[in-house]
Amino acid sequence: MKKHLIPFLFIFFISCSPDGLVNISVAQNQTISINHDIRDHWKFVSAVKEQGTPFLKIYPNPNTPAYEVGPPEPPYIGPDFIFDGDSAYQLVYPKYMYDRKTYSIDSGYLHFNHMWITELFPIELRDDTLFIYKPFYEDEYVKEAYVRTSFDDSIVNILKNNPANYPELSNTWDLVRDRSGGDGTFYELDFPHELPDTIFISREQFIEAIHNNNTFQVLTDGKHRDYTFVFRYGSLHFSPGEWYKGEETGIFFESRETEH
Repeated sequence: MKKHLIPFLFIFFISCSPDGLVNISVAQNQTISINHDIRDHWKFVSAVKEQGTPFLKIYPNPNTPAYEVGPPEPPYIGPDFIFDGDSAYQLVYPKYMYDRKTYSIDSGYLHFNHMWITELFPIELRDDTLFIYKPFYEDEYVKEAYVRTSFDDSIVNILKNNPANYPELSNTWDLVRDRSGGDGTFYELDFPHELPDTIFISREQFIEAIHNNNTFQVLTDGKHRDYTFVFRYGSLHFSPGEWYKGEETGIFFESRETEH
């Protein structure tokens, strides 16, 4: 057997046990156990760039080259996580559910499975802080940090079963009249009635609207008219009531806040 001398570098052997413990054996026959049981609630706290650390040498980038479309330029504010069973819920607590995927952990990598896409990210759990490493550019990663927390179960139940926790969306909303997509598509509002550029919906108005089948009155041609709304993809989508006899409208408003 040939012997290779590698100065200042340990050789690591990684195995994963069913209980979520990853055993890292180094050349000196020392073993470090890292607990990867991440079933819990996690609050997003930070995102920073990182490369070339000892941890990342243990867990190299499983995607070579890195994604053409990766995480945004840090720093940024991302969604929170709930890992429950085999489900990973991403949520903008306490407002709305961002995404739901199935997940698993194998040899220190977090596997996200969503439809036909599987993503792999090295993860690190230090006490009550979870780090997820997302490939950014070549050997650079974005290191997202989450702290263990406890979200209100009643609010989590609402978010799991509804498009949004509407009272928490109280804000000023801006009408989107046109939009260019990154894929070359273009949207332009085609609605034969005059709508305001902005609307404000209070917490009390959202609660009242929920009890009235998500019906809210929007000033239209100088008169308040009924619309039903639903929260989708970070926006409020409105459909005019029975007074309107035209085609599909495509009316949607975006919150003044910068969402995830």
